[in-house]
Amino acid sequence: MVSATGGGITKTTSFALTVNAPTTGAITLAWADNSDNETGFAIQRKTGTNGTFAQLATVAANVTSYTDSGVIAGNTYCYRVNAFNGTGSSAFTNEVCKTLGSAATPTFDFALANGGNKSATQGQSVTNSIAATLSSGSSQAVSFSISGLPSGVTASFSPASCNLTCSSTLTVNTSGSTPAGTSTITVTGTGGGITKTTSFALTVTSSVSTAIISPAQGTTLTPGQMVTATGSGTNLSWDVDRIGDGLPSFKTGTGSSITFTVPADANSSQIIRINLTGDSGSATRDYGIVTAPTPPPMSAAQLTLTWQDNSTNEDNFAIQRKTGMSGTYAQIAMVAANIVSYVDTGVSSGVTYCYRVDATNSAGPSGYTNEACATVP
Repeated sequence: MVSATGGGITKTTSFALTVNAPTTGAITLAWADNSDNETGFAIQRKTGTNGTFAQLATVAANVTSYTDSGVIAGNTYCYRVNAFNGTGSSAFTNEVCKTLGSAATPTFDFALANGGNKSATQGQSVTNSIAATLSSGSSQAVSFSISGLPSGVTASFSPASCNLTCSSTLTVNTSGSTPAGTSTITVTGTGGGITKTTSFALTVTSSVSTAIISPAQGTTLTPGQMVTATGSGTNLSWDVDRIGDGLPSFKTGTGSSITFTVPADANSSQIIRINLTGDSGSATRDYGIVTAPTPPPMSAAQLTLTWQDNSTNEDNFAIQRKTGMSGTYAQIAMVAANIVSYVDTGVSSGVTYCYRVDATNSAGPSGYTNEACATVP
């Protein structure tokens, strides 16, 4: 309580000084203004409880706080305040002392990142760089783990843990049994009670090449023939088209094989094209079409057969004959490659004979032509 006399502070006034909880670099004082004719307030400070007070600053009338930024962490400072005007000063407030604390340690945090999406063929390995960056606080150790690996895949980190800021090399090992496809791989970093994650896509492709196994290259097909094509690879898709008819593909499918029938109206100016796609690429193969031999012209005691050679790699043409419509076919002759006719002299007048022809090579025979029959005059 302060009482002023004469021309001084005319109102009995009390000052209660408070100091906030100190933070690094500043201490803030506050007091109540209970006078009504002060010119200003004077703030005094001493260092340590045994120091000597000296005026630190003055503030204008009606100002009730002051922030002291000229302080050093770890020191104790004591303050007192009084009011003044042109005729005198009030008594000082109570003395308040505070010790300035040290800087608060920043909260520990870090960021985790990777080198991007990766791809590998079955049985191969691939690496990815994992970067752990200190965001705030002091350096701590971070350990790494991984999840989301597809079957048949193993992974390792080098190093398995490190002190921030640091990096680790992730090695991913695929196997022949790893399914082809894309998986999301997640790397987790754990340290200082914090967990961070980073993810990337791992694409595994098949090590089995996409290829058409059968029919063999150079095989010729005949109208109406049923054909089963087989292939190698994974996730196979088939497309069978007759080139030259101006129409879309006539057969599509998936899997390791496809069965189709050569259109009955196919002719030797067209080809059958098989397209196969899979995880390891694509393959295409063309097949020529062999139409039925020309009905044999008849002459005394002989019949002549002709046909069109649409294959490029035959070794021979085999001619089969049966006697009568209900007879049984048996091979009667074989001619060399590129020969397109045969004269059958082992016939009898008045008897009906039927014929069919196929092309052969070391890989096997083509399909037979359609049957052609004639009666010897």
